[in-house]
Amino acid sequence: MLMAGKEDLEGDRRRELVSRIATGDWDAVVITHSSFERIRMSPRFSERFIKEIIHEIEMAVRAEKSNDRSNRIVKQLEAMKKN
Repeated sequence: MLMAGKEDLEGDRRRELVSRIATGDWDAVVITHSSFERIRMSPRFSERFIKEIIHEIEMAVRAEKSNDRSNRIVKQLEAMKKN
């Protein structure tokens, strides 16, 4: 398990931490949410990730509509997709 502290994300240590995360055989990496947000992702990766989430939401909407489920659930899913 790798536990990253605030000091691990300062200056050049951030690159070292990201390299350790990427190349290590960790069972878990623990990092604060605010520190995690400071690690940048490539625009291509971010776009692909968002498209996958949107696809999953669209599949859930279809499943809910086909099951004649509550319209409230469908509306919530549509709101998630919009956000």
